[in-house]
Order: sequence, then structure tokens, then C-alpha cells
Amino acid sequence: MAEPVDPRDEKFIPTRTVPESTTTTNEATGEQRSVVQAGTVNGGVEQHHHDHQHLHAPAGPAEPDLVSGRPTPEELAAAGEFFIERPGIVEAERRLRRHGVVLVDGDGTGWFIAAVRLLQEVGATDVAQLNPPRYLNRERAKGLKRGYGYVWPARQSFDEFQFNDVRAAVKEAGGWLVVLVHHPREVPHALMDQVVRLGAPAPMAVARACVRAERGPEMDKQLRVLDETFGPVLRPGTLPREAVRAAELAIRQAAGELGENEAIDEFNEKLSGAVGRWFDTGRWLTEYVAMVAVAVLEDLASDRVFAEAERLEQAIREAELPADKKPKPRRVFRFSRDELLATIGAKVELRDHALYPGLSEETVRFTRHDWAHALLCHAWVQYPALQPLLADWLADTAFAKGVTALCTVVRAVPASDPLSYVRDFAGRPSVGKRMFAAMTLSELATEHGCRELVDETLGRWIEQRSGVWRKTTAAMVYGFPYGTRDPVNAITQLKRIGCTESRHQQNWVVWAVREQFRRPNNQVTVLQAMCRWVYEADRTEGLRTIALSVGWALAGIDPDPDFWFPPATEQDRPTVRRLLVALFWHVLRDEIFGARALQLMLEAALSAHYDPKARERLLGLMDMVLDGGSRRLAMRRLTEHHPRHRRRIRRLFRLCRLLEGRPWWTVVAGWVRALRRAEDRTASE
Repeated sequence: MAEPVDPRDEKFIPTRTVPESTTTTNEATGEQRSVVQAGTVNGGVEQHHHDHQHLHAPAGPAEPDLVSGRPTPEELAAAGEFFIERPGIVEAERRLRRHGVVLVDGDGTGWFIAAVRLLQEVGATDVAQLNPPRYLNRERAKGLKRGYGYVWPARQSFDEFQFNDVRAAVKEAGGWLVVLVHHPREVPHALMDQVVRLGAPAPMAVARACVRAERGPEMDKQLRVLDETFGPVLRPGTLPREAVRAAELAIRQAAGELGENEAIDEFNEKLSGAVGRWFDTGRWLTEYVAMVAVAVLEDLASDRVFAEAERLEQAIREAELPADKKPKPRRVFRFSRDELLATIGAKVELRDHALYPGLSEETVRFTRHDWAHALLCHAWVQYPALQPLLADWLADTAFAKGVTALCTVVRAVPASDPLSYVRDFAGRPSVGKRMFAAMTLSELATEHGCRELVDETLGRWIEQRSGVWRKTTAAMVYGFPYGTRDPVNAITQLKRIGCTESRHQQNWVVWAVREQFRRPNNQVTVLQAMCRWVYEADRTEGLRTIALSVGWALAGIDPDPDFWFPPATEQDRPTVRRLLVALFWHVLRDEIFGARALQLMLEAALSAHYDPKARERLLGLMDMVLDGGSRRLAMRRLTEHHPRHRRRIRRLFRLCRLLEGRPWWTVVAGWVRALRRAEDRTASE
């Protein structure tokens, strides 16, 4: 069955380089079949944005909100009154006071509580957590509030230039930032000496603090039970989350819910055994679905979690019925929220709203911190019929959470073909599904140690003669951290993908190259490659179209609001400028791209008097056109390549002179002299 072309698959190529056609794509292979219509389109293609349901969202994964949440009252208390000192905290506080930013290593040691403590100690008026998928740069940090302290669990790699940039932004905002480094080996070598390693606090002290934080009427009894029952098992080196669990069991034992042996057995019980025991108990479908939803979307807002759970339950109920049957409506009052959460071992946490001061929100998490991944993997293994439904649901849920969940399954669940669902998504016409597959492959390679598997998979897709959709997915992967951390290899592979007449492949190669350029250390490599691609192939082979489309975007001829390109590093700035000017002139000399660029520049010149953004953009473009040379020479070069647009070029230069403040009568005099010379030439002929 043929499926119409998704406009998002042609978003990043600004002009049509072939006659417009009615194109359909084979659903299974991604091969295109075209019927050329009369006439050729030399104008631009309408640029569409997308997400899963809406064509006017960003074409890549949407940039998340700056702030993802705030600490709960319990976390603030743990960082304040009940804080337990730990190795490295004094040094981290010293560096935070001195620089305003500190890099902290120590996953599993209660480092979020330690980060909140650091920010409280330096005098932050409030504490918020930045979204983990955010990139670290000054432009993205413009929303920082004065006097606030921020915790950023870094999931994206960063270099020294970006670190210094955001440090300046935080200092300018009068705030502080604690960066939790998940992968210290990925910190730039020049910044390694700035990473502070936090040690784990004493486990017994953590457990006693948790009991005191409950402020129960039987606190003395609870502390005595804790010392007697768990004193021998909470040895040095026990993780803080295990100490918290011991405190919870001691409270239950003191209340008579558990005996001493039962408490010890539950503490020592393997996670797989506890999960299996939960599933062995008879449950309603709603309970199973709620468990899966919380396992995937833990720490998100409760209304979002329950809405996604309802969607998954509806999909399961529909799959269990014949195609011509519809599931019966659910009973509204079958489960209360708190009852349902208690059944699956979860709870809600009240916290200040991440975006709206004065309001609050509730997030959902399991009471046992290591519960989520184990439940998800058990459900995936023990219920094979659930797998395709759950995989589709993950791809349609929050991108970052769904990607992490599928990576967990691929890494932890034994399978003969661990990437079967990733490969299925990569071959679908849906841009959203392909983007999800690309993000999963990138995260598997960069955060889960599966680089060889990902390399082999991508190489096989690129080598195939057919399969356009999987090749576009491979191109997307090279626009994520998997590719941006090794730009030379990424550019080499993107060149292999881009040597094609498939507009879809060209489109996503352009996107990936633009993403490569967003990392300052990659900019020289990207521009050098694009300048070579212009010469290495003609337009029908794809590389020239890709290079010119990249040059179009980087020069800012028709700015895309979804993309922001950071400035080059100080040492690379002259080289980047020279290469960008060269690539821009390649765009201007092209018959199709150049004509469209001149048209847009003239439109900007006509609106520049009342549109400051158009004026700024136009003057920046003209600065690259002149590049320190004379106007007459630049105008002559453009006219040689676009003789049919001679009048448009002259008008553009004259309007730019007016914008630069030249007296209007001198410009008009130039117009008159040019008109007379034209009349003289006509008379002599």
C-alpha cells in the first residue's frame, strides 16, 4: 500500500531542485515512485514542523522546558535539618562559592540531596532542577532566574567552551549551578580537575535521619528497632537508598506489621523475587497497566502518568477483542488513585510547580527506588503478547522516558534479536517512530555500552540498496550524541547516505549535519566537508544539494526558529568565518539556491525599515557578500551568475546602502546615472 510523502521528510531542503512531482512511498521498503507534472518549481518548499500529532512542532525532538521540577519538602528537609555529611562536600561548596558552577561526580551516593544542600549553603533563594536532556550552553540558559540555585543532571556531553559559556550565564544571572556528571569519562580533559567526587554518607546515619524525619510518636522505639535489627547489616559502603529502605522496614517492624526475621528477609530479598511475588498475586488489568506506566514515567506529573496509563489500557483492551468489536467503557469508580498506587507500591509527592510560582503539582514514584526497571523487564519477559503494544506506547510517550525504557529492555532482557523493535520503528514511514529509533540507538551506544552493536546495525542499513526509511533513521542517529562526539566518522557515514537521489535521505542528512554544527568543536570539520561536497558531485547525486542546504541554514538566509547555532570557539572563529563565507558564495552562485536567496534578501530589504530582525539579518548577509571587498566587484560577481536577475541585484544593493545610512539623494543620483547609461547604450545600438 502506498502512503503519501510526509512533509516533514522534506523540511530541511529549502528549494526544489527537480520538477515538482506527485510522490508516493512504498510502505515496506521506503522506495519512492514519482509522476512528474508539467512545469518546474523554482521557489521554496513550505517548511513544516512536526511532532507525533502536530505538523507545526519542531522537526527534531522538541526542546524540553528549562526546569523539570523542584525538590519535595522531604528532600529539602533531608538536605537541611537531617543532612548527613559526606566526603567531598566541603571542597564542592568551596568551588561553588568561588565559581558559581561546580561539577559533581558520585551517582548512587545521594548526590541530588547533596546538590540541594550545596545550593542552600551558598544562599540560593530557591532550588530547581534543570531538564536532563537540555544542552549546556549560554543561549539555553537565558531563562535562569536571579538568585536561584539549579541542579542539572547532565545527560548531554559538553566541552570546555560550553562549560565556560554557561558559567558566564549563571554568573550574569546571579545564581548557582551544580552539574551532576553521569559519565565522568566524557568530561573534557581540561575540566577533569574541576570534577569533585562525592563519597557516600554513613548508612546507619542516613537510616537514623530518615526515622527522625518521620517525627512519629514512637520515634525512640523505631530507632531502637533500627539499631537492633539493621545495625549488623548496614555496613560501610551500603548505598543510601538501601539505608532508606532499612529505615522504612524498621518503622513497619516497630508498628507490629513485620517481625524481626520478616524484616530481615524482606531487606535481603532479591529484587527479582520481590517482583515475581507481586506478579503472582491476582491483579486487575488497570493495576498491571498502572504499574507499567509508573515504571516508565516515574517522577513525572501524576495527571500525565494516569492519562498515558489509560491510553495503554485502551490499546490492550482493543487488542484482546476481535477487530469488529469495541471494548466496554471502564467503570469510573472502580479504583481510587491512592488505592491503586498503594497496590503497586507507589506514592505521590507534592512539590512546588516547576513553571508557575505559587502553584503545586504532584509527581509519582515507587516507594522502593530500584523497583521501576525490574518491574518493566519482568513484564516484558513474562508477557510476550504485551511487547508490541508496549513498544508502540513507549514510542508515543515522552521521548526521553520512552527511549530510556526501551534501552533498559534491550540491555537487560536476553534476546536473539535485541534490536527487533528498533529496526521495526526505523523502517516505518512515521517520522516520529524513526526519530524514536534513532534516539534509542544513540543512547544505547553512548550510555549503555552497546556501541559495537549500534555500529554494526547502522553499517548494515547504510549498505542496503533499498530501505530508504532505515537510511534516513541512520542519518538521524548521526545528529545525536552518538554522532556529534565523533564528527569525522559521522561526516563519512552521512556522505555515504547522502549519495542518492532520494530527497528523504538528503533531507535528514542535512538535519544531521546541522546538528553536528551545533557543537562548536565540530564547526570547522563540518564546513570543510560541505565545501568539498559542493565540488565532489553534481546536484543529482545529492551531496551538492545537501551542502547548499546546509550553507543556506548556517548563513541564516531564511532562519529556522527550531535551530540555534552557537558561536565558534575563539581559536576557530577566523577559520569558521572564512569557510562560512566560501560556502555562502557557493549558495549564491547556484542557479536555483542563489536565485531564491536573492529573492529573500530583497524581501528582507523591503521590510527592513520597520522590521529590526529583517534589517539585522540582511546586514549580516550583505557583510558576508562583501567580505571586505568592494560593492562593485560583489555586484558584478552576482550578475555574472544570475544575468536574468540583474535588476533585482542592483535594487538590493541600493536598498542596503539606504539602510546603512547613506543619504538618499546620493543613492537616487546613482539610480539616475545608471538609467542614463542604459539609455545611452540603447540609443547607440
